[in-house]
Amino acid sequence: MLLPFEQRVTLPADSIRIDLIGCAVFENPAFVPVVSSSPCSLAEAPSLLGTVRDVQFPGEEISGTPLLEVETSHGEVLIPLAVDICAKIDTAARRIDVNLPEGLRDLNRE
Repeated sequence: MLLPFEQRVTLPADSIRIDLIGCAVFENPAFVPVVSSSPCSLAEAPSLLGTVRDVQFPGEEISGTPLLEVETSHGEVLIPLAVDICAKIDTAARRIDVNLPEGLRDLNRE
């Protein structure tokens, strides 16, 4: 059952919420250049990766980190819902900023 936002209780900051579904996922650049042509350089801007389609939670038999199912233009990418990967989660803005480990983005590409 889904609840309207105004009926939801406030959860602790480290709680996982299902309202992550539909959030836009932005990938932070792998490195920030020391010198850029302007303070608003596009090299430093996060790029849109995709949208959260679902959240996979580990069950009683399988332990681990929940996974975000992110639909991208290249297919689905599973992103661990971990503090060191999901740098910022803003449910009000419907946005998640991620720092992807090398190779994670390309796992599903042929």
